[in-house]
Amino acid sequence: MHLQRQLARAKSDLLDLGQKQARSYEAASGAFRLGNWGINNLSANALSLRSLPRLRARARELGRNNSWAGKAPEVVASNLTGKDGLMPIPVGVTKSETKKLMKLWKEWTCNPLEIDAEGDLNFLGLQTLCMENMVESGEFLLRRRQRRLSDGLVVPLQIQGLEPDHLADELGEIQSPSNGNRIIQGIEVDRLNRRVAYHLHKSHPGDSFPESFESAAVPAASIIHAFRKKRGGQIRGIPWGARCLVRLRDWDTTVDAETTRVQASATLAGIIRRIEGSDGPGLTGNSASSDTEKLMEELEPATFLRLQDGEDITMLNPSGFPELEVYARLTLQEIAAGFNIPYSALTGDLTKVNFSSARVGRMDFSRMLFNWRNTILIAKVCDPVWKWFMEAAVFSGKFDRPVKARWTQPATEFLEPVKEMAVIKAQLRSGTLSLSEACLILGRDYQEVVEELAADKATAEKRGLVFEAFPDHQPSAGASPSKAAQDKKKPTAGSKSGKEDETSATP
Repeated sequence: MHLQRQLARAKSDLLDLGQKQARSYEAASGAFRLGNWGINNLSANALSLRSLPRLRARARELGRNNSWAGKAPEVVASNLTGKDGLMPIPVGVTKSETKKLMKLWKEWTCNPLEIDAEGDLNFLGLQTLCMENMVESGEFLLRRRQRRLSDGLVVPLQIQGLEPDHLADELGEIQSPSNGNRIIQGIEVDRLNRRVAYHLHKSHPGDSFPESFESAAVPAASIIHAFRKKRGGQIRGIPWGARCLVRLRDWDTTVDAETTRVQASATLAGIIRRIEGSDGPGLTGNSASSDTEKLMEELEPATFLRLQDGEDITMLNPSGFPELEVYARLTLQEIAAGFNIPYSALTGDLTKVNFSSARVGRMDFSRMLFNWRNTILIAKVCDPVWKWFMEAAVFSGKFDRPVKARWTQPATEFLEPVKEMAVIKAQLRSGTLSLSEACLILGRDYQEVVEELAADKATAEKRGLVFEAFPDHQPSAGASPSKAAQDKKKPTAGSKSGKEDETSATP
């Protein structure tokens, strides 16, 4: 009886085990065909600890020598910043204070000698540089450089762009016994994982003659660290193209091989051999002809050779790659997906694109751009720069208090301007869209638009002009009415005293 119970229990356990295995994930199974699937459960920081420098170096090498790898960061940066860059709109200030602040901001950001510590880029250039490096290298640093009032700058502040190589990677993970802080790949965090300081090399470690290999702690409040965070606890940025770097390398190798094949096929290339039983001197004889010597030394297209008696030549015809076009398209699609950009934006290939597919692709890309712009460019770059600017403006007495700002988005580029503007007009009339939001869609500041319209309307009234934007205004005193206004007041046929004859006979 006891033995029967044990057998029943064993059968039940086997049945439960079979059911559990049936319910498990196939991708987690230990099947033979998945045996070479390398996996690990390392944290984001542990994964990047050893591989990040080499990954970054390979991404940069491809960016220098591969057209697609070099273009991808430019596509992302140009679409994120737009043609004019992101502009701030001060919040909670009067019109006069807004004018004062924006005048000060433009004087500082539009002059490279004012904003850039190296004197090369304005604020748009710094935004572009930051985003391009973030895509290629995974991250970028902006350092606040406070200046003296005697330096004569608009505000005593400049910004220095630094590559992530300045971070002391050799400080992998060190714990300070004094305050309990940890240094993870050059970034010091406290017990709550808040960034406290950045340990930076005094000069770029890759310089031919670096000034020093020592590092010094810079307060986190003076550093902007821009990167895309993909995992919780991640402290360093990974190159955006990391998942397609191998494919980019394979693409280079394939194109080089195909180019070599085409060059070889246009050149006389073959093997000269002795015919069995012949008495000719052959290539190994002392009397080899000058033509065969030339064949052994160099090959040129359209070369004719005269062989010695008793010699024969076998022509080499390297096999081609018949599916090269298909392979190229699939590879470039994978590369574009690796960088999260549309295939057409990366390659410029619109051969299989119609209006509908272009529209859908643009909508998907626009949503990603909106996300990146608000979570990276604005949150991690523009807002901190504005905060530094306000602190410097208050410190120098150019403004009395710090204020916050929101940022304009780049203007939306319409595929069908007439239809898409009609949608915006309909939303404005229905009250589902405000004028302020409509201006943001077009990349404009609402207050600026209102002031420009007011100035234009005043000029039109003064000169007696009537535009469609101001159809109801009256010319100012002393100004001759415009031709359009005069025509509007002329009586029409069938009217009395300039009024429409409402009792005109019907036909």
